[in-house]
Amino acid sequence: MLKPTFIQNPQPNLAPVLGLIFDIVFQPIVNTATNEIFGYEALARSNPHQGAEAVLAQLTDANKKDFDMAVCARAMLRMQNLRLKGMLNINLLPNAYAFNQQYLRQILNLADTANISPSNMMFEMTKGERFEDIAYYQDIFKMLKKDHFLTAIDHFGSGFASIKLLNLLKPDVVKIDIKLVRNIETDKHKQAIVAAIVKACECLDIQAIAIGVETAGELETLKTMRVGLFQGFLFSAPII
Repeated sequence: MLKPTFIQNPQPNLAPVLGLIFDIVFQPIVNTATNEIFGYEALARSNPHQGAEAVLAQLTDANKKDFDMAVCARAMLRMQNLRLKGMLNINLLPNAYAFNQQYLRQILNLADTANISPSNMMFEMTKGERFEDIAYYQDIFKMLKKDHFLTAIDHFGSGFASIKLLNLLKPDVVKIDIKLVRNIETDKHKQAIVAAIVKACECLDIQAIAIGVETAGELETLKTMRVGLFQGFLFSAPII
């Protein structure tokens, strides 16, 4: 099984940005059919041993916009410095600010500076997004796609991320929620739900990624269900 290796950064950049202390770590997304790394999700961490919650706890509606931009900038720079190949996945939190053409232009400028093609970047809407103003999110997805960025719905299958969003938002990728993945090899209900998600994705030419994969049993079950892309501790923890 592919076990990605990383160049460890001995001096993580934890300098404050907008009063927030965080750094970027990467977790690989693996294609088990080709035994290659499909890409990396950029994750904000205030401490290598803490999860995202420690960073998110620092956020307010007033600083989410600048935080998202700071994450984009640091993720692109780190990707460039480590010479990592593949898709760069970045989470967005646009429920607290106006995502518009001006904001997108800033992202494009950052990508150009880091010499990263938009087609090698994917923006994920996270589980914190409630998708209440669906027209707003449709506009965001259209803007991103127009400039050749890929789009994804994270934590699909839980909360507000339901099947109807596939038609409304037309994402390039869905990331199957960890709660559906956990112990799926022994849970027929989860298997039925994931099978329905995978079938819908195949019909709509959407790629499905299973996240939070931790055991060989989960991996093998998901592979038999025609899931081909995986992310989780079975392959690698998030690493600087």
